[in-house]
Amino acid sequence: MTGAAAALALTLAAVLLVSGTLKLLPHGRFTVDELAALGVPRTLRHPWFAAALPAAELLLGLALLFAPAPLFTLAAAATVLLTLAFTIVVAGVLRRGDRVDCSCFGMLRSPVTPVTAARNIALLLAASVTAVTTHQGAVLTLPSLAPDGWTAFYATTTAVLAVTALLLAAARRAPSAVDLTAARVVRDGSAWPVPDVEVLAGGELVPLADLARAKPLLVVLLSAECHACERVAPQLAGWRERFGGAVEVAALSSNDASALAAAHPLLDVPVHRGARALMTVAGIPGYPSALLVGTDGTVAGGPAVGSVEVEALAATIADVLAAAPPVTSR
Repeated sequence: MTGAAAALALTLAAVLLVSGTLKLLPHGRFTVDELAALGVPRTLRHPWFAAALPAAELLLGLALLFAPAPLFTLAAAATVLLTLAFTIVVAGVLRRGDRVDCSCFGMLRSPVTPVTAARNIALLLAASVTAVTTHQGAVLTLPSLAPDGWTAFYATTTAVLAVTALLLAAARRAPSAVDLTAARVVRDGSAWPVPDVEVLAGGELVPLADLARAKPLLVVLLSAECHACERVAPQLAGWRERFGGAVEVAALSSNDASALAAAHPLLDVPVHRGARALMTVAGIPGYPSALLVGTDGTVAGGPAVGSVEVEALAATIADVLAAAPPVTSR
């Protein structure tokens, strides 16, 4: 085992131990909803899997430090498979265009971005090199390193720290994070004009603002490929009922109605097409998301991005309607 391989094994062990520990803390635990949002296969969307993941990370982290051969080889191979699975999941989120917050490091939640994918690829490469070049835990080998081995160890550690710094800097400049910040500015201030886009409604192209001429409209952007949308789509009909006819609810997608219905069979509101155009013009980074379109041609609420924010926007609308004085006729 070379000094460079020892440094990579220590890096992987540190990442796994930190990640597993943070996922065990009260505010960092993985949930079944998060597994669904990330697109984890349905067979694994269970509490037992959410609980087993941090335990597996901790065991693998300890094995990379202390396991003798051949147990270390098995742990290193398992680490390769785990980091490969993480990379595939992140790539799927980016391909679908979902806006998903990942509890990759427990309570240190962050949006899934290309930087997340780059980090996972780096970990996958490190795990692969470790599995091929290493036969026992790093702690067992460090005391026997020769001077040139220690030189390689320190050089590799320095390179790892440099890559980490670059990834952290890139994460702060990630385009999706900038887009989301820009979108939140308009939500926190006054109402803003409805984006000048046309949507396909009832077989005709109409301006988005025209859909809310009669009454306000909560537009929820959904996709057939969006796993996070599985949590939101079944609630739309209930929201419309809760709003009591004061606010309409409709889904906006880039999929046709049949594809969206197949993916979300409990979706029971009007479905229009044109989500991508709205996302481009309004700077909305992914699905699910929502806007409250007013009858005066302005956006009265949103954009809400992600299932939690969309649900919060719907709850806010319901609370405002409930607090409003009843309309009396003379």
